[in-house]
Amino acid sequence: MPTKIVRTTLDTLLSKLVAVDSEIKKLPPLSAVDKVKLEHDRDIEHLYYSSKVEGTHLTDQRLEKAIYGSAL
Repeated sequence: MPTKIVRTTLDTLLSKLVAVDSEIKKLPPLSAVDKVKLEHDRDIEHLYYSSKVEGTHLTDQRLEKAIYGSAL
């Protein structure tokens, strides 16, 4: 790749990164409760999609056991 193309690509990516960072800083901070809820939701999504990739099927009971440590 020519140096000019690489530099242009890097400059473009850096500009986009700075723009996104500026937008993120405009967002209000999350409360402690909201952070816990967000992490919980992400954990469930991760569990769901990783089980899909592995080819396993999560039943409601297995999902509850994974989330809460035991079936409800």
